[in-house]
Amino acid sequence: MNQDGCDSVCQVEALGSISGFKYYDKNKNGKWDGWKKSELKLNGWKIFVDTNENQKFDDGEKYDITGGSSLTSLGQYSLGNLTVGTYQVCEVKFWGWLSTLPDRSNCQTVMLDNGENKTDVNFGNFPSLKLRNRL
Repeated sequence: MNQDGCDSVCQVEALGSISGFKYYDKNKNGKWDGWKKSELKLNGWKIFVDTNENQKFDDGEKYDITGGSSLTSLGQYSLGNLTVGTYQVCEVKFWGWLSTLPDRSNCQTVMLDNGENKTDVNFGNFPSLKLRNRL
């Protein structure tokens, strides 16, 4: 499978997707502990496929903005129409926020098989002390 839309015997490769959500990791443990622990899902953050792996969003790179209005859809993003391959999925961090998932990075490496829909590729952050002092 060489990402040309056809596998080695020229059968069309099925498209897949990568999805997940963005959340406030209040206790900084790198996992979403849920609403009862006051770990809110966050709307308005850009999640993108970093095609040139420079860990910065560039024009032309596929992206989605986290969003949703129900408890199940808050903070959600989805990146679709992806072929088989390895993807660098990153977030554009807001000033003053630090990463917990992935640990101290704004990017995760995700491998997709033919037609795979990878879920729970999540991003966790918490506000730095500088930001908390401004709130």
